[in-house]
Amino acid sequence: KAKLYPFNTEGNLRQKRGVGNVMLLKFLISSVFVKSGASYGLFF
Repeated sequence: KAKLYPFNTEGNLRQKRGVGNVMLLKFLISSVFVKSGASYGLFF
């Protein structure tokens, strides 16, 4: 990861945005699964 994103402002922002998107996606997916009655622990 450190090699893919060199430690500068642009790379740091990109990495933070990427992690934020993944977290948001996981949250949305898990909330859908919980609403449909699937077990939360099964996916994450």
